[in-house]
Amino acid sequence: FFEVAINFILDISRKGYKSILVLAEHESLIEIVVGNMFKYPESSSIQGTICNVISNIASNSAMDNGIRAEICSLGGVNQMLLYLENFLDDRLFIGRAFASLSAIMSGADVQVLHGNGAISCIMSVMSSHTDDVYVQIKGTAALWYLAAREDDFKHKIVQNG
Repeated sequence: FFEVAINFILDISRKGYKSILVLAEHESLIEIVVGNMFKYPESSSIQGTICNVISNIASNSAMDNGIRAEICSLGGVNQMLLYLENFLDDRLFIGRAFASLSAIMSGADVQVLHGNGAISCIMSVMSSHTDDVYVQIKGTAALWYLAAREDDFKHKIVQNG
């Protein structure tokens, strides 16, 4: 049932600005979406769809950083990084997760980003897919958003690169 529901939310989130605003008005939407990341750890399909929903909502310029911070505080970033390691062979999921991470970086708690090894995880996944342009572009974008978030991340990316 959840897979149908999350695909329905995904379809709405793809409809543009007004649809995203309607979704964002639902007070517990982010809590429900991120909460379900914990319920379906074995499904890269569900996780990828959740990442798409998060990406669509968080990348909309009308959203404030509060929604991005909420995704982070509820464990969304940590779950994406965990699943990047778990679904290392699923390039479609990897691209979706990288896009979602890129969309929420501006509101993510810097301490969480430092503590969860985001840079090393992203770089590790990228190094496992050196011939995959899609993964490399999405991963580079995620690293760029991290570097834009805090100067210390720039130094860590160079050190790990």
